[in-house]
Amino acid sequence: MSVAEELSKERSGLPEAFLLQYIAWEAFKVRILIAGMAQSGLTVKEAKAVLRDEQVWNQTNYRKIFKKYFGSYPSNSKGVGKYFNAGEKVETLRHAFVHGSSRVAPDSYRKASSRLTEIFEADWGKLLADLLKNEKRIDPMRRINRSKL
Repeated sequence: MSVAEELSKERSGLPEAFLLQYIAWEAFKVRILIAGMAQSGLTVKEAKAVLRDEQVWNQTNYRKIFKKYFGSYPSNSKGVGKYFNAGEKVETLRHAFVHGSSRVAPDSYRKASSRLTEIFEADWGKLLADLLKNEKRIDPMRRINRSKL
């Protein structure tokens, strides 16, 4: 095992490492919405304005906007639902860490980090294209352009 792999394995159980991954997941969820909104013809600037106005940081509002542009709630969506469900499961761990409401074993952070890694490694380009019934890949990790209607 390389030194980098050992360090990665060592640190994967740290709450700080988990928290950084969780922050990335929150940002990625917003990019997923922007990608879907761009496919409906909005510019990225217009999409961001909608997200700001709708206060997408609130999970209820996020789900509502997701349903509007993708046709179903994130946790029930074909292909992507399992990833959103996994993200929701780690949210309780984030809450416990941030608010100090309970003690959490390092193994819990390691498992949550593993779940988040699975989310990031999914083929989102294909998953979102399938969800929106689009032949072209819609990769939220890359530059997002408006789709011409």
